[in-house]
Amino acid sequence: MADWANPTITSNYVTFVDEVKNRDLDAMSLMGYGVPTNPPYAAINLVRSPVKFQEYRGSPTGFVDLVLSPAGGGTGVTNLAAIVPALGLGSMAYQNANAVNITGGAISGITLSSSTLINTVMGGNARFQGTGFTFEYYQGYTPINVLGGPNVWSQFITGHNTPNQSLGLLITAGTSKTDNAVMVRNVDASKYGFFIRGDMGVLCSIGLVIPVGQNAFVPS
Repeated sequence: MADWANPTITSNYVTFVDEVKNRDLDAMSLMGYGVPTNPPYAAINLVRSPVKFQEYRGSPTGFVDLVLSPAGGGTGVTNLAAIVPALGLGSMAYQNANAVNITGGAISGITLSSSTLINTVMGGNARFQGTGFTFEYYQGYTPINVLGGPNVWSQFITGHNTPNQSLGLLITAGTSKTDNAVMVRNVDASKYGFFIRGDMGVLCSIGLVIPVGQNAFVPS
């Protein structure tokens, strides 16, 4: 915009006013009207697109980008890859919302609505229903493994404690006798002892033990 070598002592009145005015415009707008001629050393230029500050380092260097520190509202770096470590951000800062990867740490104080779906590692979903979770899985099976200690029950299912309003566990399967709603087996799956079929038939494949007195059973 302005020629910062002017005005000089030999400048005439016709050009003097414009030369001074152009310098004022350069200074007030941070060279917003265009790059001037003969700018002074350390002159500041505000580039409009992309928005960044530059400083004049003389000829032949010209204008160079200024790196603003975090204290000055910047990042302290000159490229996107260096921003995260420079600002002390974790990997979550640049992960996509639809594909995050969290390893380690702890999550607490989380509130889930009834519309929240949580993908499981098996490919199914867990949906929070306000009073518990509903596991949805349509391929293979969804194991819910809870390992208890010695002489400790692995799982408890407790219904509501209001009389005549308590519902415990609901298990559904197909309607055929070849469908199994409930199956009980030992830990190594070598023996299957109890089935409730889809037609609601009950099958005891090993044997039925009936108590007939204190410490007495038929068959023994």
